[in-house]
Amino acid sequence: MHTFVRKSALAILTILVFLALAEGVLRLFGVGEWVPTIDVDENVSRALSRGWLKEDRDLLWRMSECDSGCEAIRSVHPDNPRVASGEEYRRIICLGDSCTFFSTSGNPYSVLLEDLLSPTNRVQVLNASVPGYSSTQGLAWLKNELLDYRPDIVTVYFGWNDHWLARAMTDSEYLKRIKLSPFRIVRLALALGGRTASLDAESEDLSRRVPLDEYAKNLAHIHRLVESVGSQCIFITAPAREAADTRNSLIDRAHIRHDDDYIEIHERYNAVVRRLADEGSRVIDLATSFNDVPDVNSLLTDDGIHLTDRGHARAADALLSAITSHGLLD
Repeated sequence: MHTFVRKSALAILTILVFLALAEGVLRLFGVGEWVPTIDVDENVSRALSRGWLKEDRDLLWRMSECDSGCEAIRSVHPDNPRVASGEEYRRIICLGDSCTFFSTSGNPYSVLLEDLLSPTNRVQVLNASVPGYSSTQGLAWLKNELLDYRPDIVTVYFGWNDHWLARAMTDSEYLKRIKLSPFRIVRLALALGGRTASLDAESEDLSRRVPLDEYAKNLAHIHRLVESVGSQCIFITAPAREAADTRNSLIDRAHIRHDDDYIEIHERYNAVVRRLADEGSRVIDLATSFNDVPDVNSLLTDDGIHLTDRGHARAADALLSAITSHGLLD
């Protein structure tokens, strides 16, 4: 019996020593080091290579150090928290992607909203959007960091990046794999062993960065988190219009298949947001309100995705109306 125990202990020790040596060799030669592999967009890839965005284990990527442009839109950032001091401020966080991050030539709706509210209230609006973000990343950032700002209101504007095609795995699968182990030998084994769940190229939902049912769960989770700290949540549907050049570009970048009706797919994701209203959430149906405007082209850029200056102004007005009419800052 004692011999068996000694042999077992020796075998375990040998395995541990081997794994430790293997881990050391991998680190020495830079093998298995985590790098972002989700090819979501040319702009995101360019921003990563130029240092405007940086890799992040919890979020895939985040904003790098803020420059003057980042400062101008009052972007919240780990090195630039923008928390007002000295006097009491109410705080709004605008969670989203590039549609929230920038406007064509003027200010995004987050800045416009702060300007509209500040004359009568001590209100700070933090732009917590990041280009290329999905609801999975927004949820992770809110849970890991943003709730520490103790916001009174969180606005949520996602959708586009969520339903672009996934290259290798969904956002949540990728984040789980990164966090599965801090050891490079485990990451390498996972990479060599293939995915934990394969994507069916013909599956309508599973091939999206965030499948439709997961999108619904993300938004519901965001709502619960915001309410758990006594704050209010406002969801916004993302306006859209079809543009031939955009369709070709999306196909070239493998965001959609050749036979995808990306506007119809986008509408499914907006429908998820609208259903939140039936569950007691506050929803601004910006997409429908844009469609009611005769000259919708004046509200959306040529790609039919991002808001123009007029579009941002309309979004800010809609948020102001929702906030004041429901007394969310009273």
